[in-house]
Amino acid sequence: MGADHLHDWFSEEGRRFDPALLRGPDANTHVYACGPRRLTEAVQAALAANGWPPEQVHVEHFAAVSDENFKPEPFGARIASTGAVLHVPADRSLLDVLREHGFSLPSSCELGVCGACECGYRDGTVIHRDAVLPIGKRQDRMTPCVSRARVGVTLDL
Repeated sequence: MGADHLHDWFSEEGRRFDPALLRGPDANTHVYACGPRRLTEAVQAALAANGWPPEQVHVEHFAAVSDENFKPEPFGARIASTGAVLHVPADRSLLDVLREHGFSLPSSCELGVCGACECGYRDGTVIHRDAVLPIGKRQDRMTPCVSRARVGVTLDL
């Protein structure tokens, strides 16, 4: 994609960005927004109101999901390609355990805000603790840096 296909917004002359100015969807266009949650939620709401499909809207938050009541539990992660089952203790991430067992998944933030470590899963109840995956992807994708599973999950690895 060339620079002539990319449009960006940075504060100019103290003007604030107004998400309400975003036009209706175009089949060949995706919108990427990053910033504080207030900004990204405003962008998502404006785009949804204008009929943008969720798969064409991508956001990255500057803060991880916070849930003071969440208590991590251990779980098992079965690797679909080999059948091996890895034990993920309550105090470790699935991403760390995968790396320990030779799986080289990319990562960046390891806070669940960038989506770099996203991987597929086939079954299991995933506890999504990321701020990046849209609802439509959560049926078969997860972020192993912060997401966990109830009892077990089968990974598409």
